[in-house]
Amino acid sequence: MVGVVLLAFALRLAHLDFQSLWSDEGISLLRSSQPVAVMLRDMPVEHMPGYFLGLHTWLGMAGTSDFALRFPSVVGSVLAVALAYRLGTDLGSRGAALVAALLLATNAFQVWYAQEARMYSSLLATGLCSSWLLWQLLAGPGGRRWWVVLGYALSTAAAIYLHFYGLLVPIAHGVLAVGWLVTTRNWGRFGRWAL
Repeated sequence: MVGVVLLAFALRLAHLDFQSLWSDEGISLLRSSQPVAVMLRDMPVEHMPGYFLGLHTWLGMAGTSDFALRFPSVVGSVLAVALAYRLGTDLGSRGAALVAALLLATNAFQVWYAQEARMYSSLLATGLCSSWLLWQLLAGPGGRRWWVVLGYALSTAAAIYLHFYGLLVPIAHGVLAVGWLVTTRNWGRFGRWAL
């Protein structure tokens, strides 16, 4: 699995700053370069502030080069590869998990979005993290640990604050949790998720 993660990282870093910024990346740079109060005040209704706040903090440390601007997307995408493997493994098949991670690592669309200064890679990573923690809450051995509950709440909130489509994560989880409750009748684990 380490090889798959390294492959994903190498594919995403290759030519990261080769192309100039396109319009949406320029918007990311413009919004995240503003003072936080101004950014939040002027945030258009079609955007959630999470990505821009994170990018604002990152650019303050790393600078505003094309490479620095796009690097958080690389990190989110590589993290998504590792999380896909972990979720697949916990669902019961290391072989299927490895194939899923390899497909995600080499997928041209994933590489494209990982090299773009937008929130999509981070949205995928937080959605996968939230899904893995949901599985831990419902069926895993860590369902009673405080960090699983807290991690689930934080990763789900992060997905929502990155993009409006992040709202689909808890909706899908609700459908899954109700289905899981119907088949297992485990009200204790369902209750922890509901809280």
